[in-house]
Amino acid sequence: MPPVAERALGWSERVLPQIWADRVSRWCLLAGLAVLRLAVALGVPLLVLPVIGAGYGLWKRRDKRAEATAELSDPDFL
Repeated sequence: MPPVAERALGWSERVLPQIWADRVSRWCLLAGLAVLRLAVALGVPLLVLPVIGAGYGLWKRRDKRAEATAELSDPDFL
């Protein structure tokens, strides 16, 4: 595999389970993919705005996902 494909595969194996574990991030991902498909299928460029909004939601939730992961693996948790 080319290095770019290996990096993309590693990123998807690392990040997608974190996104799927967070409920709000999961809905942002699903909504973004659904609206992107509609935008491409219908050829309506205005539908890209909700996709950008879903991407922004995922971006803002990345800190929350990191905090939840750190909280679960914190050795001083108990």
